[in-house]
Amino acid sequence: MAVIDSQVHVYEADTPARPWVQKITGPRHVTGEEQVAAMDALGIDGAIIVSTYMTYRYDSSYAQQVHARHPGRFALVKPVDPADPAVAETMADWSAQPGAVGENEPRFFHGRFRRSGSGGGLLPGFPREQADLTFTAGRNHQTRQR
Repeated sequence: MAVIDSQVHVYEADTPARPWVQKITGPRHVTGEEQVAAMDALGIDGAIIVSTYMTYRYDSSYAQQVHARHPGRFALVKPVDPADPAVAETMADWSAQPGAVGENEPRFFHGRFRRSGSGGGLLPGFPREQADLTFTAGRNHQTRQR
């Protein structure tokens, strides 16, 4: 049976060639090659790379480069911005990318899910038949009551 890690992040060091959006806690870098070496050491056959919002925001190009170098090892999830007027087009384009298996909305919505019971309605143009959408809460998991 294949062993798949359901979420890994890969990112290069913060340099002028690939600058981070903000500083993070954790390793200075986790390159694709480092991730593959760690997976091999642990007997992990494959993983889903969730492109790192904290370092690159909505730019998934590094994750895509890692996938291209190791296509049999990784699938890809891209962060998307639901406030972007072109989000439906972005998601449709992403679903055609090699290795793409889903999109991630990484921001916390301050209780919208609690009031509505789900993420429904946040992305009216979401092409549900094309890929999965996941939601990630930030550090503040509290919801505001109105």
